[in-house]
Amino acid sequence: MIDKPNTVRTALDVLLARVSDELRKGLAAGTVVPSEVPQTRWKLVAPLQIDDNGILKGGRRSETKLEKTWAFAASAAAQAASQTEEYNAVIVLLASTFGIDLAKQHLSQFLSSMTRTILEPEGASRRTIDSLVSMFLDELSGKPVTYGAEIELQGIMLQMEHIELAEGITLRRPVTADFEREMDLDITFGSSNASAIMRIERIGLNANDIQREVTRAIAVLRLFCVASVKWICMRQFSESLFTPASWTMHNGPHEIVNHVGKINSQDRQKLESFWNRMDSCVPPDFSSNPNTESDHLAIAFERYSAALTRPGLLEEKIAQAVMALEAVLINENLELAYKLRVRAAKLLSFFGDDAIHVNRVLKDAYGVRSTFAHGDRLSYKKNKKLDDWYKPVANLLVETLDILRQVLVTAILIRKGKDHLIDMIDYALIDQQRHAALENQLRIVRQYL
Repeated sequence: MIDKPNTVRTALDVLLARVSDELRKGLAAGTVVPSEVPQTRWKLVAPLQIDDNGILKGGRRSETKLEKTWAFAASAAAQAASQTEEYNAVIVLLASTFGIDLAKQHLSQFLSSMTRTILEPEGASRRTIDSLVSMFLDELSGKPVTYGAEIELQGIMLQMEHIELAEGITLRRPVTADFEREMDLDITFGSSNASAIMRIERIGLNANDIQREVTRAIAVLRLFCVASVKWICMRQFSESLFTPASWTMHNGPHEIVNHVGKINSQDRQKLESFWNRMDSCVPPDFSSNPNTESDHLAIAFERYSAALTRPGLLEEKIAQAVMALEAVLINENLELAYKLRVRAAKLLSFFGDDAIHVNRVLKDAYGVRSTFAHGDRLSYKKNKKLDDWYKPVANLLVETLDILRQVLVTAILIRKGKDHLIDMIDYALIDQQRHAALENQLRIVRQYL
């Protein structure tokens, strides 16, 4: 805590009065001026229009113009202020609590923010300056700040303007400004187009957990429907005066969009309910990159994500989906194909699925998995047979993934161990009372599927 906040505030007021006075003199004399730098931005070649697959129609082109910036003048003003007696007076007061190095670091960052604010075209009012000083003192005292991120997504589309998924988390359709941002010349894959924008806003002391929260959010969206949801750009923001205000991170092209999820107005309430329920049930380490200590659900989800987003043969993706189902529903080494499809069919029958159809789908999928596991691809004859049935054969993957999605959501929500869940399904197959008991436990799950 600050020993003498009133004294520190008084010293800051004196320092800022000196800085403001020097800037006013510099502006009047023409020695403090904005710099002109070339800025390259994307520009839409036609009015914004996105097709049914989330792809921007018409495309974009780059456009370079000279733009004015006060960044260099603000940096020079902050540097000059650090040489004044007023600056040293504040440092002395802060150093007794934070040490000389941390005091200089905090004050330097604060001055950079303040000089930029003062030099903005609209100028800084007395209220704005007082507010920034209060924020600085509050953060010094350990009070939390607002931080978050705006994330560009692919693989999910909204047919309404926006959805508030939870407090501080919104999902919206992109607008023209989202496609006409500053261009990152060093990112060759940065021109990917977003089909939705997610915004996460939090109040806390540590902004480093944002990326983990984004990963969890994408996991929930992938489980809501069969959708290859991926983030392509993440822009973090923060009201902190101690840490950089923002940074941008791009996601490489290691994931692709194979399946686009579409959220219409009828899905709004269902998605909001699903999100609130799943967000509290998804394990903390539940991500698309589990380590060796991850449990069977994380491993199954990793394979589900691989089938959704990674490039590869159709046979490989179906094999990934089947192996994910095995991670949840198989705990023995005999009659795997039969047990897998019977258990999955029984489980999904409680949600209104046609058990015979589920059995058929998984029988075909397991056959593809076996073919791929032995180093082969589907023969012309087998491919044509599946193509005639599923119209086209790629729908076999979609149906297998949806079965897997429902099994994963069920396993997450009922919170039973793997062996316990398998026993519940097996007993329900042969005993009416066990069937009724499982049906009763799954009622709460059905509303989310």
